[in-house]
Amino acid sequence: MLGVAYYPEQFENVNISKDFSIMKSKGIEIVRIGEFMWSDLEKSEGTYDFSIIDECFRAAEVTGIKLILCTPTATPPSWLVRKHVDILQKDDRGIKKEFGSRRNYCYNSLEYRYYCEKIVKELASEYGKNKNLFAWQIDNEFGCEGTVFCYCEKCDTVFGEYLKNKYEKIEILNKAWGSSFWSQKYMDFKHIKTPKYTSAAKNPHQMLDYYYFCTDSIKSFADIQIRIIRDYSRVPLTHNFMVNFFDIDYSSLKDKFDFISYDNYIQTPDSDPLDVAFNLDLMWSLMRKEFTVMEQQPGRVNWQDKNRYYGSDVLMPMYEQADIHGAENVLFFRYRMNPKGAEQWHNALINDYENPENNSRIVSVGKMQKNKFKRPKGNAAIFFDYRNYSIHKINGVINDFDYVGEMKRFYNTLRKLGFFIDFIFEGINLSQYDVLIIPYSIFMNENLRNALHDFKGKIFFTCMSGLKNADNSLSLDKFPDLKVDGMSFKINDFGYFPQGELDFGGDKLLGTKWIEEIEEPKDLKVLARWSDNPLKGMPAILCDENEKLFYISTILDIKSLEHLLAKILKKEILFEEKETILYEGEKIFIDY
Repeated sequence: MLGVAYYPEQFENVNISKDFSIMKSKGIEIVRIGEFMWSDLEKSEGTYDFSIIDECFRAAEVTGIKLILCTPTATPPSWLVRKHVDILQKDDRGIKKEFGSRRNYCYNSLEYRYYCEKIVKELASEYGKNKNLFAWQIDNEFGCEGTVFCYCEKCDTVFGEYLKNKYEKIEILNKAWGSSFWSQKYMDFKHIKTPKYTSAAKNPHQMLDYYYFCTDSIKSFADIQIRIIRDYSRVPLTHNFMVNFFDIDYSSLKDKFDFISYDNYIQTPDSDPLDVAFNLDLMWSLMRKEFTVMEQQPGRVNWQDKNRYYGSDVLMPMYEQADIHGAENVLFFRYRMNPKGAEQWHNALINDYENPENNSRIVSVGKMQKNKFKRPKGNAAIFFDYRNYSIHKINGVINDFDYVGEMKRFYNTLRKLGFFIDFIFEGINLSQYDVLIIPYSIFMNENLRNALHDFKGKIFFTCMSGLKNADNSLSLDKFPDLKVDGMSFKINDFGYFPQGELDFGGDKLLGTKWIEEIEEPKDLKVLARWSDNPLKGMPAILCDENEKLFYISTILDIKSLEHLLAKILKKEILFEEKETILYEGEKIFIDY
């Protein structure tokens, strides 16, 4: 279904009934409201005015449009912040983030949780059983604007409690954290604070626990609202995840909701549509079912350094791309352009108030053929792990290594070879796939290892695999720590090296950034050797005797990666630019 985000509270003399009538005439079936409305719903403590929401529900009943009602907790009102200024977050230098924007609250503030409970209960009891209510959205874009990480005194206290619950004894924590290094031993959990600004590198084990803690804090905050809404309503619950955002472990947060929602934006003016496709496939893969695009970019945005022009003709391919990749609902952001506020440059379906129904963008929406495609079955899979993202982010041999960016190279290559891709997490059945990529998994979890033993297709491992344990310590007893039957060899050393050539059966490949000193293997084939650099003549790419398991000991440049995979998988590159989707024999080009 098609939908739109709607903010009647942000305009004077708005005609909600007329707006809904125009939406209905253009095929819009879902309207999302409420996520930034708190100061209009509760102008002072305990004084509620839901007249705007009431009017939206009346218009929905007349037109048959369904509503997604959001809890407004992403934007606490000024009276609440003045009364409880300590609900605001602090950065790692202890500087308070002041009122005047959005997402200005700490997830662990008991005072803020109390006021959130009150407003959510009022909304849930009032509208939970309304026949035109399609779904609830909890809060808005957890972690947006750098708000995953808070370092205030409340978080210090809760972090200590979190660690005590996890480790039970301080001696166990000190061992896990290697606290003897730089004399960092703790005598009590109460002495431990969030990892604030320091003069030198922070403890990497403390950082990893802190990242887990932050996701746990967000889950706890969401639980409060979910529990209240479930008491009053049986309507599905969701939350809108973000594009190219990995500081929250979405694979664990997803279980809180009935369906995934996602805000689909092009990250930069030069973005490849394959980057959008990557994110759409990731969202589908989280629950392995249809999801909702809660915010679809309508054209120009406001938050980039260069906010590119997109004509109204871009809306159709954007919608079709989301549809092909598994979105059953797409809501454009937003209905009406606002001349005021921080997002005043952000385009909308309507930016001409005189003749709203004739604006080119809403006319384009009115011509869309809804739910035209069915998502093809994935025949290749890529292992995605938020823990690995965090470990790479904390520190590394190459501190600017881009875990997700390098994963996208594999994704793009497989797409160009004609594969349709699912992402897998722990506990996913692998039987349907022909190819599995496990890229840069510096930590290899046991569930994944166990699933690999029965996999019938081809598996590609990369450099850095299994270098670390779950607590972010190096697995010095064995490099790499793969533990997969048929793939056993030893790495003596590794590190950064700008680039070097590989001889792959007479073809030249280019390896970049990373090299590994591999002992000559006894029971493996050597597919490629270094032809220059300090490791000249040594193994670089390995496979088992059955050519099922492959190990790439460097970071190949994109052309080399394409050539390698095409040759091993016996495929041809189908296209060079943009995204081509083979759908029921038809080639569909997604080009912005």
